[in-house]
Amino acid sequence: MFSGAAGFGNAPVCRLLCAVTVLVTISVILTNSRNKFNLDMRAFTELEVWRLFTNVWFVTSPPELILSLVLLYFARTFERMMGSIKFVVLILVSFLIGLFTQIAAITLFSRYQLVLENGPATLLYSFAVLYYYEVPVAYHFRFLSIPLHDKYFVYLLFAQLCLYGLPGSIVSAIGGISACMVYRSHIFGLSEYEPPALLTRCFDGIISLLNPAPPPVALPVPPPPTAAVPVPSPQPPVPSAAAAANSAPPVPRIPQPDQASIDALTSMGFDESTAKAALQHCNNDLHMATNMLLDKD
Repeated sequence: MFSGAAGFGNAPVCRLLCAVTVLVTISVILTNSRNKFNLDMRAFTELEVWRLFTNVWFVTSPPELILSLVLLYFARTFERMMGSIKFVVLILVSFLIGLFTQIAAITLFSRYQLVLENGPATLLYSFAVLYYYEVPVAYHFRFLSIPLHDKYFVYLLFAQLCLYGLPGSIVSAIGGISACMVYRSHIFGLSEYEPPALLTRCFDGIISLLNPAPPPVALPVPPPPTAAVPVPSPQPPVPSAAAAANSAPPVPRIPQPDQASIDALTSMGFDESTAKAALQHCNNDLHMATNMLLDKD
């Protein structure tokens, strides 16, 4: 399964999302205050505007919390691929389009008292679209003569998330899919957005606080060399040129990567020479080569 290196290294935004979701969800469950923060018509009829911003930070049950955390953990790969700044841009786009979709849904179906899905569901459905387009298939297999591949395991997690919140999860799915398609489209240029230098420096400062560099490892100091008395040794006989040629080990053959694997890596933003070198180093294993390149970034 495509996950990259373990942990939240080079993915501080995902780490922060997981921490906030856990803390807010536990607080809401322990205080039984879900009804105070759900997004519904009271945000407009009673001017409880905080509901527009609070329902995305908590889920309603422990199983939903665990599933959301698993998917957010997988999403750290996208933050490493895109960079934290572009990852935050995707989060903001998903939040705004998801909020607009939810407001439209509760307005159109106000008579049916539609219960919306809480938590970062809209953002997670955006990740599902990214996963479909950006992550290559690592291996294929068959189950009961049905051709499948490794990405179906993650698709099942997104399907389970959608089943937890029906029918309100349909609204979140529409918002998340729409947000990711808007982000990926070249019409608005969001995926190529480069923030001003001042904003980048401020953001890097915040990221350095969330993702501190590990302390340097002290290497052991080798003992000083001691003077050794040279002992003459007999010279071995010099082999002939023919014997040396026969005894030389065979030169290992470097596997040539196939073009499909090279295209899969170049579609993720790596240049062709780097992709070829990584595939040759990993014996043409696309999954290992992808993880190696992401770990280097």
